[in-house]
Amino acid sequence: MELGRSGWKRLTAESSEAVSRSAPEQPPTPAREHELTTVIDAGCEIDGALVLQKSIRIEGEFRGSLESSGTVTVGTGAAVQADIRARSVLIFGAVVGDVRGSREVVIHAQGRLHGDVETPSLVIERGAFFNGQTRMFRPERIARASASTQVAPDLVPSAAPQG
Repeated sequence: MELGRSGWKRLTAESSEAVSRSAPEQPPTPAREHELTTVIDAGCEIDGALVLQKSIRIEGEFRGSLESSGTVTVGTGAAVQADIRARSVLIFGAVVGDVRGSREVVIHAQGRLHGDVETPSLVIERGAFFNGQTRMFRPERIARASASTQVAPDLVPSAAPQG
């Protein structure tokens, strides 16, 4: 184990290299296109703001802010110091920052999160570490509330001229 910049102990997994070497890279096909994921591999350090339309898997270090329309997966050896906004957030490694998952946030047994969470579905496995506050919401109520506040312009009564 080595101590990363974020203060978390990083776990090194030698087995992940063996798996990536043994599985040949397959070209994307239309059926597999939804599976394609951006990867920040072990050994990479990135600072900044990252906005993605697809999913991302972080195995290295990331600092800044991260927004994805898909799933953000923080791998076992990863250290993330960022606010994360995504559809789903899966935490296996270390995250310092606020997390918002529009569908779910899952902190797995070896995962560590120090920050606030906002999501309709929060799962914290036994052995996981979570230090922060949680705000849970029901997405269907938010959708209904925003739909009812939007009134068509032709249905809004106009002011009658006074005379």
